[in-house]
Amino acid sequence: MTGAKGEASLCLSLRSFAAVTRCLKAARSSVPRNSRCRREKHRRGPRRAPCNVPLEFSLRENSPAEGKALLCLRQLTGGLPGFSIKNMVDEPFLNDADFEQYRALIYKESGITFTPTNRSILESRLRERLRNREKSSIKTYFDTISRDREELKNFLDSITTNLTRFFRNQAHFDALEHFVVPELLKIKRGSPGATLKIWSAGCSTGEEPYTIAMLMKEILPPPWKFEIVASDISLKCLMSAKEGFYSDNRITGIPDLYLKKYFDRVEGGYKVHENIMSTIRFDYHNLKNDSGLRNLDIVFCRNVIIYFDEAAQTAVINRFWDSMAAKSFLFIGHSESLFGMNTQFEFVKTEWATLYRKFTGV
Repeated sequence: MTGAKGEASLCLSLRSFAAVTRCLKAARSSVPRNSRCRREKHRRGPRRAPCNVPLEFSLRENSPAEGKALLCLRQLTGGLPGFSIKNMVDEPFLNDADFEQYRALIYKESGITFTPTNRSILESRLRERLRNREKSSIKTYFDTISRDREELKNFLDSITTNLTRFFRNQAHFDALEHFVVPELLKIKRGSPGATLKIWSAGCSTGEEPYTIAMLMKEILPPPWKFEIVASDISLKCLMSAKEGFYSDNRITGIPDLYLKKYFDRVEGGYKVHENIMSTIRFDYHNLKNDSGLRNLDIVFCRNVIIYFDEAAQTAVINRFWDSMAAKSFLFIGHSESLFGMNTQFEFVKTEWATLYRKFTGV
């Protein structure tokens, strides 16, 4: 902390009273031993002259709690010789004008909404991108993603949240097995051997479409077939999904029967069988745009639209409607709802889970 010229500087962003103690410890450790407080009564021998080493605290006083912590810090360090505390407001990593620029571009290109509440997430992901591009600044990087579509894709990839697991929200898969598939087989009974078309939108690293594929293999009677399109805005996630490899800590939730039947044990984890992988087509897709898919029987889009505002949610849901068959089913996240939304989907409550359906025509 102390430079060759005996200068010390400590920049802190104070968030709690607990931080005061850490600040003081850091301050004390940064100053030469002969500049310690004259009031240290336990020190024996003649007192040494204090070292006039300026120690500058750069603090953000953004809340009453931080203001109190700052006052506390001033009081606690007021008796330390050679210490000067300067209350400064750090230049924010992403100022309000830049935040608005990035937020508008992200919304325009993906429908994902950032607000002051989740601003810190954007800042965190942006810091990471800039670390990978050493010569970029906030402003130059914005210019880059405004004209470079590939880098824009990489940036949008970096800001998405990719939390998923096998058989996540088991109730949905129970409803798929016991309600949706039997209903579709009744509807299509005049076309035995037909193919059920399924879309896993926002598939992340593939756990959801592989779960669906395993379940369909188990419950769909011959000669019925199925095919799955799995899409995501994250190219990194899609590459991982296509590999079909999952480390030991990512197979939680897979029943033992399925694990033995549809996976091979490999070094460090498990690999999905080819007969499952062949039923899925992974594809890059931005839900801001039309997928081009039509006559889908089942759509899964879970825990995705929560990142959109109301207008973008409605647009996405209506595009699902256009892509689905006259009689078909939609699964969204358990914390998501179409209530109050201007959409034609019908709410369905089953014994296992709630979902939505499109029923048009005779």
